[in-house]
Order: sequence, then C-alpha cells, then structure tokens
Amino acid sequence: MRISIGERIRTLREENELKQCDLAQKLRISKNTLSQYETGKRTPDLEILDQIAREFNVSLDYLCGVHNFKYNPRSKSFNSLMIGLGNGSSEEIKKFLAFYKSNRRGQK
Repeated sequence: MRISIGERIRTLREENELKQCDLAQKLRISKNTLSQYETGKRTPDLEILDQIAREFNVSLDYLCGVHNFKYNPRSKSFNSLMIGLGNGSSEEIKKFLAFYKSNRRGQK
C-alpha cells in the first residue's frame, strides 16, 4: 500500500519537530491549508510539493510515496555524504549500506 502525500508531510514535519504553524509559515501557506494537505482533504500543487521536498531534503518520489528512499540523491548534503563515504572507514560504509538496503526493502 502506498503512503499518502499527507501522511508523508505529517511524518516529515513531526520528525523535524515542527508544528503545523511553523511549517505553514515556511511554505507561506495557512495552517489550515497545511492541515488539509496532511488529512488528504486537499492536494498540494507541484510548487508546494517542491518546497516541501526541499525543506526536508527528500525527493518528490519519496514525498509522493513512489518509493521509501528518503534522501534526495540530487541534494548537496546527499552528495557530500557519498563523497565522505569514500574517505570513511569500512564500518561507516557498512552502516550506510545497511541503511540503504533497509530503505530499498521498503520499496518492494
């Protein structure tokens, strides 16, 4: 079963310890509009989806429930992580691979 956009938004907001009013302010929308997104009463347009994805550093595919790999592979922080792995210990690389595999399993 695919996770709804609203569930993803709510989960990301809560994981980042943001109140609805805080995220709504960052997105320049009303708290009521955000609440409607989270409950599935409204669907955010592409511009808002992009803003949310950028705010939480996730891909639009993740946000829309297409897959469960959370981090945006085009983001600077993801690329820094990948470059850093090349300089990291084998233990750090093993931890990352375990993380990646666990997220890949969620896509099936």
